[in-house]
Amino acid sequence: MRILTLLIVLVMISCQSPSSQNHTEQLDNLKVSESKQIGFVHAVYFWFKEDISKERIREFESSLVEMTKIKSISSVYYGQPAMTPRSVVDNTYDYAWITLFEDKTAHDAYQMDPIHDKFKKINTDIWEKVQIYDSLNAFNLPID
Repeated sequence: MRILTLLIVLVMISCQSPSSQNHTEQLDNLKVSESKQIGFVHAVYFWFKEDISKERIREFESSLVEMTKIKSISSVYYGQPAMTPRSVVDNTYDYAWITLFEDKTAHDAYQMDPIHDKFKKINTDIWEKVQIYDSLNAFNLPID
């Protein structure tokens, strides 16, 4: 009987899942090497002036493609609003430019890059408004 009780206790202990820990304990048990830093996000939204031609918009799009050549960019997305019909979604901008960098240093290098300077110089005439949101992401934690 003692052996059976001991076996039951051992099985119960070995079956405890990490989800039985509270969130703080899970974070404390993470090794930094197992976490991945996902970096710095630079999100830019452009509102064009009303009288911009389709040809000029194509030139703007080409200059966005040119900006993807900036070496410090890890990943990039650009495009027009998805026109999702929800009250909390702002679909009023004309283009979004969202870049992911390894860190703030890489972002700062992007800001100083001649390709970025050229983009600003040749396109400032077409936008009425530019709104930028920068954010830091600490760690990409596993989700159960």
